[in-house]
Amino acid sequence: MTYIRAKVHPNSKKEEIKQISDNRFEIWLREKPERNQVNKKLCQIIGQRFDNPKGGVKILSGHHQRIKLLKVGNN
Repeated sequence: MTYIRAKVHPNSKKEEIKQISDNRFEIWLREKPERNQVNKKLCQIIGQRFDNPKGGVKILSGHHQRIKLLKVGNN
């Protein structure tokens, strides 16, 4: 189980992931911050990055903020 802190930039022109440190990321997403679109895409991208199956990424805090704390792993 890993904890990740991500700063998200929704509604961007590009999609990019920049790793700041071992557990800090800055992520630009094309999705709009409406109807949970950004959170779903964020979980999908982090899951792919850490080779985790669906449902292996959960947002612990920051559901409505740009800075989010995520848990990667089922344990």
